[in-house]
Amino acid sequence: MKKTISVLLAVLMIVMCVPLTAGAATTKNLTAFQATLSSTEASQWIIPAGVTVTVPNGSSMSIQDGVTLTVAEGGTLNLLGSCNVLEGGTLLVDGNIINAAAKLHANADASWGVAKARIRFPALSDYGLREKIRVSVASGNAYDDLNPSFIYNNIDIDTAGQDLYFPLNKMLFIKAEVIEQGSENKYDDQYQLVYLSGVEVPYGQGMHSIMLGNAGDISFSEWDEEACLRQFKIEIPAKDGYAVYGRYGEQSLGSAVYLKYGKPFSFRVDVDPDYDKSPYAVYIVEGYGINESPSNLIKNLQLEPAAPDADGYYTIPSVKSDYTIYVLGVIDNATVDKVSGIFEMVKNVFDMIVRFFKQLLGMLGINTAANADG
Repeated sequence: MKKTISVLLAVLMIVMCVPLTAGAATTKNLTAFQATLSSTEASQWIIPAGVTVTVPNGSSMSIQDGVTLTVAEGGTLNLLGSCNVLEGGTLLVDGNIINAAAKLHANADASWGVAKARIRFPALSDYGLREKIRVSVASGNAYDDLNPSFIYNNIDIDTAGQDLYFPLNKMLFIKAEVIEQGSENKYDDQYQLVYLSGVEVPYGQGMHSIMLGNAGDISFSEWDEEACLRQFKIEIPAKDGYAVYGRYGEQSLGSAVYLKYGKPFSFRVDVDPDYDKSPYAVYIVEGYGINESPSNLIKNLQLEPAAPDADGYYTIPSVKSDYTIYVLGVIDNATVDKVSGIFEMVKNVFDMIVRFFKQLLGMLGINTAANADG
């Protein structure tokens, strides 16, 4: 009986030890180059902190089906040779990977495995950005920047950070949208800067985007409302006979000046001495790059000329859109004198005709009020 019990206990111990041994073998540290990471050795491989594993030049390392290789924070995978993540395999980078853009093969299509890097987002409250901006992130190909799929819309990082994983050698898209109040168009998102590991992420097409080649930490420029204000263009004319100057010396030199949202803009018109007899008028039209002729535009919009103040300045009290300034009627003094001379001649001829008819009517004995006044 005792012998039977001993055999049963031995069998039971063997059965209990098998899964424990298998479980221990599922995780393995990778501390030196190994050509093949196979699930027959371990399903989880780790390059631990403080360790650099280098794939030699001319060699390759494959991460096979069922295997996950994690580069722990503080660890490094140095690719002098290539790393192939095969279908069903996974590479997770929390630490550092060198030369991923050229030597890492993954994420291309369904026949390849997945390689992702950890991107750490901080708490917005650390930058004074809580309830100032909303952050959305996405990943895609380089030509997706017109309409990427923002799969993590408005991630919740108001008071606490988040770690998210995105595919290596793919574009990382980040929106840091400044929150508007009501229907205002007050802020320009491009001035809220975003950094990845201390390097500014370029802005375009309404978002920040960068090719992801490593794990990294996101940071933001601290809240500065003045810096984030949208800029509007004001087209200032530059033509013969006059110049337009802003109160603080702004001049477009044939292009535009830029004013921030809500700021006033005052300007004056300086007419050259050879043009100072011109009966000109100034019009301020909302819009920039207008193709319609000024005369038709002013007529269609039924605009009245702008009135200068006592110091000769015209003012847009609060700039909230683009504007175009028109100065109409500036002509050289010689032309003004010529036209004035023609009008004076016509007036003299008209007066002479009137006097002639008055005299003629008087000779005929016809008494009129006009004749009496003459």
